[in-house]
Amino acid sequence: ELQRREVFDVKRDIDMTLDDQLGAEFADKVRAWLEARGEKGRGMGVVMKNPDKSKHLETATMQLRGFSVDFVNLRTEEYTKDSRIPVMDIGSPKEDALRRDLTINSLFYNIRTRQVEDYTGAGLLHLRQR
Repeated sequence: ELQRREVFDVKRDIDMTLDDQLGAEFADKVRAWLEARGEKGRGMGVVMKNPDKSKHLETATMQLRGFSVDFVNLRTEEYTKDSRIPVMDIGSPKEDALRRDLTINSLFYNIRTRQVEDYTGAGLLHLRQR
């Protein structure tokens, strides 16, 4: 019997965006929290920033309860007229949302408020129109 994720080809991938600390710092806290409860997050790694390869902010990643979780910062992009590679920096939720390629990719789920946040004003509308 095929599992649901095989039929629908659903990725078990979560991007967790952070507004007040780097990905590796937060991933270490998640790992410590899990270990204090007798659980483990497997395979934590850090992809360091590497501007020469267009990787401007670090990303931490770990396997957690069957999901691949990436811990990244909210970011902003700025393009110079001489390059197609953006200059990135830590940004606000709105700046991060506005740089996304699709409006549905700009939706955030706020784990504190348990609300979907739509900083573009179009993501939820486009999702409903799907």
